[in-house]
Amino acid sequence: HRGLVVSCRVIVGASAAGGILDVLEETGFDMAAMTTHGARGLRRALLGSVTDKVVRMARKPILVVRPPGMT
Repeated sequence: HRGLVVSCRVIVGASAAGGILDVLEETGFDMAAMTTHGARGLRRALLGSVTDKVVRMARKPILVVRPPGMT
């Protein structure tokens, strides 16, 4: 009722962040929304962060939401 068009896409690839960035570049999306668990410190350094990579490298706005109850 607000005139927004929302779509969802599932992709499979070797790199989650790379796949998301590829889709953002290839399509007419104006922005993307992602959730995050908020890993910090050593855990983030060892595992990396898909959301962090996408936010830093995307050429489009990324809305990042932490689900309720996540610390």
